[in-house]
Amino acid sequence: MKRFGTNNETEHNGNGKSVSDDGIDKLVSQRQFNEPETEELREYIDILYRRRKIVVFTLLAILIIGIVYTLTRTPIYESSARIVVVTNNNTSPQLGDNIQMINDLRALVRSRSIDTQLEIISSPDVLNNAFENIDPKLRAKGFRSDHLPSWACKVSAKKNTDIIIVTARAFDPKAAAELANNVSKSYFEQDLERSRRATRQAREYAEEQLAVLHRDLAKANTELSEYKRKTGLIAPDAQISKIAERMANLQMEIDAVQANIAAGRNDLEATKQGILQEKADVITSSTITRNPLFDEVVTRLDRLQSQRAEMLQEYTPQSREIRALDERIKIEEERLKTVAGNVVASRTESRNPIRDSLLKRYAEGIATNAALTARNRALLYAMNSQKTFLATLPEKERKLTDLIQSVELLKGTYQNLSQRYYSLLLSERAMIPNGQLISKAAPSSTPTYPNKKRNFALFFVLGIMIASIAAVTIEKLDVRVHDQQSVEQIANTPVLTLVPKVAETSKKLIEGKSSDSKLLESFRILRSNILFSIIDHDTVLIAVTSAGPSEGKSTVSANLAIAMAMDGKKVLLIDGDMRKPNLHNLFGMTRENGLSRVIAGSCRQEDAIKATHVQNLDLLPSGPTPPNAPEMLNSRHCRNLLEHLKSIYDIVIIDCPPCVGLSDVQVVSTLADGVVLVVAMNETRKPHLKIASHVLSRVSAPLIGVVLNKIDSLGNSYYYKYYSNYTYLESCQKTSPKNGKRRKTIKRWPAFKS
Repeated sequence: MKRFGTNNETEHNGNGKSVSDDGIDKLVSQRQFNEPETEELREYIDILYRRRKIVVFTLLAILIIGIVYTLTRTPIYESSARIVVVTNNNTSPQLGDNIQMINDLRALVRSRSIDTQLEIISSPDVLNNAFENIDPKLRAKGFRSDHLPSWACKVSAKKNTDIIIVTARAFDPKAAAELANNVSKSYFEQDLERSRRATRQAREYAEEQLAVLHRDLAKANTELSEYKRKTGLIAPDAQISKIAERMANLQMEIDAVQANIAAGRNDLEATKQGILQEKADVITSSTITRNPLFDEVVTRLDRLQSQRAEMLQEYTPQSREIRALDERIKIEEERLKTVAGNVVASRTESRNPIRDSLLKRYAEGIATNAALTARNRALLYAMNSQKTFLATLPEKERKLTDLIQSVELLKGTYQNLSQRYYSLLLSERAMIPNGQLISKAAPSSTPTYPNKKRNFALFFVLGIMIASIAAVTIEKLDVRVHDQQSVEQIANTPVLTLVPKVAETSKKLIEGKSSDSKLLESFRILRSNILFSIIDHDTVLIAVTSAGPSEGKSTVSANLAIAMAMDGKKVLLIDGDMRKPNLHNLFGMTRENGLSRVIAGSCRQEDAIKATHVQNLDLLPSGPTPPNAPEMLNSRHCRNLLEHLKSIYDIVIIDCPPCVGLSDVQVVSTLADGVVLVVAMNETRKPHLKIASHVLSRVSAPLIGVVLNKIDSLGNSYYYKYYSNYTYLESCQKTSPKNGKRRKTIKRWPAFKS
């Protein structure tokens, strides 16, 4: 296929200096900059604009779905109560670390860590007890379930503080606040009850030991008095007194250790009983579902009732068929009474935090008792040593020493145990929980779910994404031409100009300065490119065609002819589309005498050619539609006519039929000096454009380039890019071989190809 406009010869300006194509390319390269990302963005914006109806419809549909979804969701309200955990329990009197029973009590009731408190508050016992304490009507309204839903309560700790937040959710704001407050209250009650129970057990043990010591002390005093009366000894010497005092202290320590061992054993036994009573795993949640057997019986019963109603239309209630059916209905009703409507579908179990705490305490008690037993053995050994020494003393003095030692020992033990007893009694009465409520939960006036602003924003973003994906997908599936680059790739030829889309109510023909500036400029550029391509021809015959119908080739032919005439050239416009002529309508003329009659010899060319309202422009209409248009165009008379007209006019432009499916343009293209292919943006299909390019290439048609027609100037970035990169080179001039004058020419920048 022949190509025009590729001459790289050196041109000369008015001063004789040469301006080569390489120099022009350097000038162009200085003006251009790297903009691949901008190009991709422009292409993407063009796609969205072309598919704006789909984008808007998809976005509105997603937004409507989001609004309906948000407004139909049942609102959920949230309320929170705040608890501060007491890290140091100062409610018990401080008696000294040497009193093992009090130390055990402190270990039992002291404050726990934040994580332990969270586990205890989150335990099923606390949560279920709080849920059951809610009013049944409020519970049914707020939770719509007989069991606490897993999403209804959340316990969390505020970072770097001793504050625990109990958050409750419900369908009713009052129910949410009631649940949060009940959880806090249930936690305090159970924690206080556990501490009091442990203190009460220690106090009762001390009370029992006091009674035993009181009897032993009274007996020891009686024995000492009786011995003194019998022996007459009032006081031993200093050595005996010192030994007695030392042994008494040892005995007190031994008794204290043995008492602590006994208390520890009792505490271990109580802890062991508590471990046995607590379950290793507890049920954290259960799911109640419909009994499928119950639904099956109800379905059969409904079917029998319907069958009975239908049979009553044919039989009486006393008939055998009705009575048999009544018996079956009675059997199903009895079976329905024995089948439960709801069953437990599943249960979720987790470790019991209270039992884990008791196991830890039991292990610590065993270790403490082992240490006390070792100390008791050491004290007994010291006591035996003192007794061996006293064995050498006189019998009466030794006996007296034993009695005095026994009385002193019992007195000290009784005093210490009394002090412990009253300490435990005070602790039991003054016990407070390990936490304090600092903020009660209040009903919320606004629901936390659904979050309307967040949902609307998410659906808006989702709508934009889906709309963009839909637009790009439809664009990929669309086989129509939408950009200059694809046209140049398919046609394998450059785009000569971009013609803006003209409204139906606007004038389609250019009329000098009164015409639309963009439309006029586009045909000036087309004229300049064609003249530059045919610079070596005195007279040219240009054929204008398109891939398919209704792509604007007739309007392009007419405006190109007007643009040539405005440049001072004598132009003849021929309507060669005999099948569907339109040029006579554009210029307001008739087509009775035209090309078909001139070729047939029934009309003279002087009578068929008509002058238009544009200076230097004549029109040869198509004439009546012949039955054999291709043969007529390929006839010797037609060839002679065109050669004759070329000798009369500077430019001859033929409006040809479309390429696809018709052979007319193949005939005319062999006679033309250049062919211009019109492509309608967003209308011409790529397969048709490929066929048209193949048809012209097959007959070696001199294709000059493509006119990209019907460009939407408001939504197509290629249109603006075209005019922003298109430059007139006033310094590039050629001498016209026709009149010997130097005329200005136009050169396209290489950026003209996108």
